[in-house]
Formats: sequence, structure tokens, C-alpha cells
Amino acid sequence: RDAQESRGLGDVYKRQIIYTTDWCNFCDSLRTTLKQYKISYDEYDVEQSEKGRLDYEKLGAGGVPIIVIGKHTLYGYDGQELTDALIDNGYEIPTTWD
Repeated sequence: RDAQESRGLGDVYKRQIIYTTDWCNFCDSLRTTLKQYKISYDEYDVEQSEKGRLDYEKLGAGGVPIIVIGKHTLYGYDGQELTDALIDNGYEIPTTWD
């Protein structure tokens, strides 16, 4: 059973979704990485978007970014964890992280 279903978010996540704020440096790094890999995503600012805030609460988060990729929900930004989740979701990623 995946994390989204267990938190009641179900079919909402069929594409990459990131939950961010505009002041978060890790969120900036995440955006840069996704653009580098040419991966499209939907983004919600948890401070400015009602949907973003509500989803953030449902995910039980305590910080940003939150990254939802297929069945994976990642809390925080870790390049290798992100790469692994993308590969698991069918993306061909040319590099791995140290």
C-alpha cells in the first residue's frame, strides 16, 4: 500500500508534484534538478496555495520540499533518493549522486 493511499490522497498523484515555499533553498535545488532532467511537475507553494496547504497537512509534513513521484513520497531533498524514485518510476536518469 503506498504512502498516498494510506493518507487518503489516492489517485491525485499520477504525475510529479512538489510542495515548496518561495524562500526554501532546497526547493530551489529541487526545481533546478528536475529542470536539468527535463521532468515536468506540478508545484504548490504551501504558504500561498490553499490546495498546497491542505495536501501538505494530509501528507503529515513538517518541512519542505515534499516530492511525490508515483508511489514515492519524499520528505526533504536528497539527490540520490530523488534519482532512485525517478528511475523506479520509469525515468532514464544519466547520473547518480555521490
